[in-house]
This record gives sequence, structure tokens and C-alpha cells, in this order.
Amino acid sequence: MHIKFWTMLVAIAMLWACTESEPRARQMPLPPSDDSSSDTDRPAGTDTTPPWQPGDTTSDDSTETPPPIDTQPITSPECENEGERYCNFTCMLPNTSDHCGACNTRCSAGTVCIEVGPLQWDCGCADGAVRCGGKCVDPMTDAAFCGASGTCTGLEAGANCGVLGACVDGLCQCIETHTNCGGQCVDTLTHRDYCNPTPGSCGVSCMAGGVCVDGHCACPTDRSLECSAGCVNPQNDDNACGGCPEDGGEVCDTAKGFSCIDGSCQCPANTALCDGQCVDTRSSNDHCGGCYNDGAGPGIRCGSSQGCFAGQCVDSPCDPLVMGNVCSSAPVRTKSACETSDDHFQAGGIKCDNNNNQIPKGDTLCFDIRDVASYQEFRCWWSGRSLTVNGQVMSCNNNGDNILPLPPSVGGHYCVYFPPSNQDGAGTDGFSMGNR
Repeated sequence: MHIKFWTMLVAIAMLWACTESEPRARQMPLPPSDDSSSDTDRPAGTDTTPPWQPGDTTSDDSTETPPPIDTQPITSPECENEGERYCNFTCMLPNTSDHCGACNTRCSAGTVCIEVGPLQWDCGCADGAVRCGGKCVDPMTDAAFCGASGTCTGLEAGANCGVLGACVDGLCQCIETHTNCGGQCVDTLTHRDYCNPTPGSCGVSCMAGGVCVDGHCACPTDRSLECSAGCVNPQNDDNACGGCPEDGGEVCDTAKGFSCIDGSCQCPANTALCDGQCVDTRSSNDHCGGCYNDGAGPGIRCGSSQGCFAGQCVDSPCDPLVMGNVCSSAPVRTKSACETSDDHFQAGGIKCDNNNNQIPKGDTLCFDIRDVASYQEFRCWWSGRSLTVNGQVMSCNNNGDNILPLPPSVGGHYCVYFPPSNQDGAGTDGFSMGNR
């Protein structure tokens, strides 16, 4: 019993000794002490450096850094076939609309990629098409460049068939509902210059004032009478008053002021027949207030220095009858026509303003402007202000483009009133008269 116990104990001891002896033989010596005063001897030939340190590339366990990967695209010379390019990771011939002649060179709308030489491509027009206006067109059918060729410029640009034309086999033709007349496509059922066509003809031109209806000339409802001179309204046509002249109608003498009114030649409203002429008795110096008729009529003849206004002879356009009371308490200054020319009117227009001292600044004044021609229009300027001319208030603006009919003159002259607000010295008031 005791012998077996001791035998097992010896076996265990021997096994333990075997397992401990190999690691202890490999155990590395400790690194040197930081204590420089230590005099502990190290065994001769002992290597105190550990077999591996961070960053050490000499260790047997280290691995070499792999070479960098070439990420550059394969260039065209590396493609196997001649003329190919490496586009979008594929070797291909650059002959598509997305890669024409080079990678990512795209053809614009209306063009295609065509071969221009051995293994050379460029964007262009397909066979039969011509490049016109920045796009490829078919000159056989394109109405804007019908029959175009070559450079599509000058004589090579072809013809524009217009909105009513079509291009057929390179030649302009009118659409089905229209006819080529006078070099244009017209509807001969409605065009008054090419109405009522006959075979091989574009028809005829309708009479003056006439219209073409369903291919036939006719007079419109507002000019329903057809005369030799054309379509007329006999109630108000000065050349066919009351009927066609060839049928007894009248031709009104407009030079003497007559007009066709209700089918007969008459003097217009606010005028009277004096000495065979239609006269406005409100402003006529010879028949002021009515026909003078050598003193036998109700009117009077104004003196040479007077003017007729509202049917009465007055000595000045600044008379209260003309201007109301605006000049009653203001001095009236007589001034000859201003001599500053106004290029807004035809030759002869005059201009008066404070800038040029034609009309002086100062107190409220009424100016009797004399010796002016028979002008037709009046204009004034400077925004927010106004002038009163022969009783009519004229609004002004900065541009001076408010052209207004000139009020009737009084004896050939005008009264111009500047309100007190205009005479402030800070701005300028002015007017001009002339003909357009």
C-alpha cells in the first residue's frame, strides 16, 4: 500500500518537472533596472532586447506593404481594337450619339453621329438632311427651308413657304384650302383681292368697301348700297349722299363745311349757313353770334383788334367772358409770340417758358399772347401743375407729351394764366403751340 502511494507520488513529480522545464528555459531576462547604481551583474552574452518592438520591420513576423492599386482608367491605346476608346468602363468605337468622336461628346438634338474619315466620327446631319438654323432639317418637307442645300445660307437657304404653305418634294405649295395668288397663299372664298376664282384664275378684286363672302363680292351691312364708286351708306357718305351719284345722289361740298346728315348735305350742328358756307358763329369774326349778312342778320362783325368768343366780340382773350375772373385781379401783359422753337412740332411751332425768360416769373399774371399762327395743338409740362388757356385748364406733366387740341383763339391770340402755385421760382412753367 505504501509502496504504491510513493510510486504514484514520484510519477506526478516527474510529470510536473517535465512540463515546467521548457517554459523556464525560454524565459527572457528582465530589462535593466532604472536604478543606475545597481551593480547587479548580467550574464555574459545575454541579449536584453525583446524579440519585437512596435514599428520593428525586421522581425520575422512582419508583413511587407502591398504595392498601390492603379485606379486610373485604361487609356484607349490599351483597348484591343484600333480606334476604340475606353468610355464608361468599356472599350468601344466612339460612333454613338453619346460618345461621338470622343468619350462623353454628345450630339445635340436633331443631329446624329456620322463617320467623317477612317475611324473618325463627328456630329452632323444624316443623309438627305441639311443643317439649317442650328438643326438638321429635311429640305424636301421642311416648310421653313424648303429646297435648302449646302450651307443653307443665301441662295442655298431654300424658301420659306409661310404659315399657309407646305413643302412637297422640295417645292412650296399652298395647303389644300388655299391658292397661290400673287406669290401668296390665299383663301379665295374670303380674300377681297382674290375673290370669285375661275379655273386657271385667282378671281377678281372686290369693289371699294366690299368684302368677299363664300367666293362672291358683296357689300357689308353698314355700307349696303353698291355704286359705281363702291359700297356706300347713303345716310352719311359725303360722296353718295341720299343715293349713288349716277342715280341722283349728292356729293357734299366739304370745302364749304357741308356734311351728309340723314341722307342730305347739311351744315353740321353749331354751324350756320352764312354766305353759302357753314360757319361756326361762336368763333367766326365775320359772323359772330350768327350770320352777319351785311348787317341784315343777327350776327355782328368783330373789329380788327377784336376776337369772337362764345358768340361775342371781345377786345382781349383775357376778357372775363373768356377767362372768367382769374385775370380780374391780375395784371394782363401783352406779349408777342415767343421765338423759342419747339422741335416736338413741325416747323413754325413756338415755345414759351420761364427757363428761357420768355414768360417772366413773379406775381400771378395773365399773358395775352399775340401774333401767333393758326396752330392746332397745345402742350404744357411740369408735373402736378396746370395752365389755363382761353378758358380751358390744361394739365401738365414732366414729359410734356400731353398733346391737347388748342382752344379756339380770340382774334388770333390766346390768354395764358399761370396760377400762383406755379410762380414759386422753384420750377418752371411753360407751354408750346404748333402743328403735327
